[in-house]
Amino acid sequence: MADKLSRLRKLAKKLPPGLSSDWKYTNHFELTCQGKEYFWLMVRDSGGDALFDNTIGKRFGLLMDIAEEVCRLKDAGLLGDQ
Repeated sequence: MADKLSRLRKLAKKLPPGLSSDWKYTNHFELTCQGKEYFWLMVRDSGGDALFDNTIGKRFGLLMDIAEEVCRLKDAGLLGDQ
């Protein structure tokens, strides 16, 4: 039987440890690493909260939240080491 999480494990290895998603109630979208001064990914909307309020912003934020959760599972060793 094929490992149903193999693709997720492979993608999770590309995420830096301690990834955090920050986008709700802000005018920017960022993924940061714990203890790091730099942004791993940052997208900013100069027009205030317009990007957050629209569908594209919410979808982008959802993807960021998923990346944060996958990283949490990886860091906790719950995705295995395959």
